[in-house]
Amino acid sequence: MSLETVLKNVYTFAQIVSQASSNSVSQWDEKSFKNAFKWAAYCEQVYEHVEDKPFKVNFDEQIQEITSLLSPSSCLCLNLQSLKTASDILQERLLLNPCLKLEMFDRLVISNGGTSDHISQKIHGLVSLISSAKLSRSLLEEIEEDKTCLQPHQIPAQSKILFQHFIEQFKTIPKIDRFCSYVKSVLSRIADISGGMVIILCLIAVYEENKSDCEDGCDKINQMVLSWIETIANVKPQKILSVEKGILCEISAGSSEFLNLYIQILVEWAKLMKPRTGGLLSTKLYRWSAVKECKLGSYENLLEHFKFLSSSQRYFENLVSDGLNGLKGSNMFSVWSDILEEINKKK
Repeated sequence: MSLETVLKNVYTFAQIVSQASSNSVSQWDEKSFKNAFKWAAYCEQVYEHVEDKPFKVNFDEQIQEITSLLSPSSCLCLNLQSLKTASDILQERLLLNPCLKLEMFDRLVISNGGTSDHISQKIHGLVSLISSAKLSRSLLEEIEEDKTCLQPHQIPAQSKILFQHFIEQFKTIPKIDRFCSYVKSVLSRIADISGGMVIILCLIAVYEENKSDCEDGCDKINQMVLSWIETIANVKPQKILSVEKGILCEISAGSSEFLNLYIQILVEWAKLMKPRTGGLLSTKLYRWSAVKECKLGSYENLLEHFKFLSSSQRYFENLVSDGLNGLKGSNMFSVWSDILEEINKKK
C-alpha cells in the first residue's frame, strides 16, 4: 500500500473524529459506529508499522499537515503518536458529545466495563473545548445563569481549557504559520456560538494571570488571539461590544493592548454620531444620533460604555478624560465635549 493511500486513510479517520465531535453523530447507526472504530483500529496498526521506520518523522509531519486544518475544525490535530491511541481518542469524543444516541452511549459504557468512574476520568482528562457546539452552548448558559462568574478575577473555565489546548497543539504543530491558521480557525468557530466571544476575550485574562510561569508558546498564543480580536474589531466590532461591559473592563485592566483596542472601538463608534435638531423634551437645541449605517448602537449606548469604563478605575477615568480632551481640542461643539460633560456629571 502506497504512502499516499495510507495518508488518505488517516485523513478519513480524522474526518470521522470531526464528525464524532459534531451534531452529525446523531445520524450514526450501528454500521457507522462499527466502521468508525474499524478506522481507529487501522490507524493503530499504522502506528505499529511506522513507529520504528526511518521515515517516521516525515510521515508525522504529513499527518499533521493534512489534519490540522479540517473544516469544521475538530479541535484536534492528529500526529503519529496520537494514532497509537486512535480508539481512545474516538471514544472520548463520542462520550463528550451530547448528540450521541443513548444506545450508542450505553455501548461505550459497556465497552469500558460499565464503570462511570472510568468514563469520568476520561472526560475530565480532556483538554478539548469544542468537541461539540451543543456542549459549549450548555456550558455558556450555566455561565450566564451564574452571575458570580462576572465578578473580578473569575475567568470562565472554558477559557482556561481552550488556552491549555492551544499550548498542547503548539507543541505538536511544528510550523508556526500552520498553528496560527489553526488557532484562527478554532476562534472563528467559537465566535459563532452564542456567548463564544466571552470565552475568546477571557483568553487574554488567562494569559495575563499565568504569564509569569507560563509554558512555551504562551506569548505567541496571546499575540495570535489579540491579532484575531483586532481583526474582528475592524470588521465586526459589535461582536466585542456584545460582551458585558464589566467583562470588557476586567480584561482591559489586565491588558493594555486590549484596553487600547476597546477605546479605539469606542472612538470609531463616536465618529459615527451626527448632531440632530433636539425634540420638544430635549434640554439642548440638538442631540447626537448614530448615522444610518452604524450597527453598533445609539449615542446612549455609547455613553454607557464610556461611563462604565471611566468609573471602573481612577486610571481609566484619567485615560478617558485625557483622551476626550485631546480629541475635542478647542472645539466646544463636538461629540467629544458632550461625552466628557456627561462623564463629569457623575463626579
